[in-house]
Amino acid sequence: MHHSSFVARVTTGHFDRESAETTGGVFMRTATRFRKSDGTIEMEPTSAGRVTKKLGRWILKFVLVLVGSTAAGIFIGVLQHYVAFGVWGTGFGWEAFELALFEGGIAGGMAGIPTGLVTYYGCLGGRVSVWQVAVIVGGSLLCGCLSGLVVGYGSALVTPIITVMIAIGLRVRMTMQKRSLQKAAATKAD
Repeated sequence: MHHSSFVARVTTGHFDRESAETTGGVFMRTATRFRKSDGTIEMEPTSAGRVTKKLGRWILKFVLVLVGSTAAGIFIGVLQHYVAFGVWGTGFGWEAFELALFEGGIAGGMAGIPTGLVTYYGCLGGRVSVWQVAVIVGGSLLCGCLSGLVVGYGSALVTPIITVMIAIGLRVRMTMQKRSLQKAAATKAD
């Protein structure tokens, strides 16, 4: 079965339609290889290759956001539970920390997933630096533990809202910095 798709035979430098045979499936090329006149080999991605690469990057980024959000949620949830329940109930100690690992970790991980997705894609537009992640996680941890001291158990509901508010504040800050840099560049050009 011959298809109109083709594969470059790099050894001879010409295109060979016979190499594009498949065993009943559709042959999709993701890149065209060809030999230039100086003997070097070039790779030019086709549209199928660009779409596949872009989809793979999007899936990887989504998985990393999920894993990172879950890890941050567990970290914040455990410490927040330990502080809030330590002050308002069980006290501090190894047993209280084990309880915080279980209860706070589960609640924090479950709250971290939607909070992380909203924060990353909704508030920050899918672009974030390590510094911004540190500010968001650190601010959420600090505010969550302080709200745990004041509110007690209800701090688990307040912390995701605080996290989104911190992310919105960072987005406003990024926008303001971008505008000031554009103004500085415009005045410098004049």
